[in-house]
Amino acid sequence: MYFTISEGEGSVIAGTEKLNALLSSKAPSSLRWQYRVIADEQHLTTAHATLYQGLKDYFYGYKMFQIDSLDLFQKAGGLMTLNNLNCL
Repeated sequence: MYFTISEGEGSVIAGTEKLNALLSSKAPSSLRWQYRVIADEQHLTTAHATLYQGLKDYFYGYKMFQIDSLDLFQKAGGLMTLNNLNCL
């Protein structure tokens, strides 16, 4: 779970701070979550920054399958390798 707020969101701040406090004290250890106050954003622009950062955090350490030539792709096992990696 990833949620954010911009610095000047007035009426929303109290609710997000409550949620942050609740998760800090009661969230199960298996729940990965993060709360951030985003500087230099407004209410209408936080969605973009939140989605980007949330996906970046969720996929941290993900190694994308990348082969730089058709020859290397075939040597790596071609489509069978991709199917085994669940990339297709």
